[in-house]
Amino acid sequence: MNKHCTVTGLQQVDHSCPTGLHWEISPLEHCRPNLKAETHEWTSSLQPDKYEVTFTDTHIGISAKILTDVPALLTWSPQNPSPFASPPTLIYSTGPWTKDNLATALEFFFSVMPASFLLSAAILRCIVTLSRLQRFYQRALERPLPTVKCFTTAHTKCVPA
Repeated sequence: MNKHCTVTGLQQVDHSCPTGLHWEISPLEHCRPNLKAETHEWTSSLQPDKYEVTFTDTHIGISAKILTDVPALLTWSPQNPSPFASPPTLIYSTGPWTKDNLATALEFFFSVMPASFLLSAAILRCIVTLSRLQRFYQRALERPLPTVKCFTTAHTKCVPA
């Protein structure tokens, strides 16, 4: 299979994937005296080893450190309504995704790009078929060819020995 090129493992993926949620803070909300304490109280149920909370004058963002934790964040959000008037919006990042995030980024790519999935499935079937053919011919070449004896008569006849 690697006759004309080398095959290397996939090391990283650059693809837009959801990583968290973002809330805008209005100027009126920003003037509230206990806003920072409210925000801390609101996000305290999130595990700090899994999520990163960013708080600025204009917004708050909660991002998962590993892509597999994003669905849990999306479940957490409606169960823990924010102290802000604005609805949450998704945060996207293009990576590069490596290590723990690599498989999740690929799954997300194929879930939003069904044509890519069909194409990759067709390519995979082709590779499997070529691999099977290669093994078949390799085994056929490893077997010794049958010896044939030819008898010369009025009609030349060859029979397997």
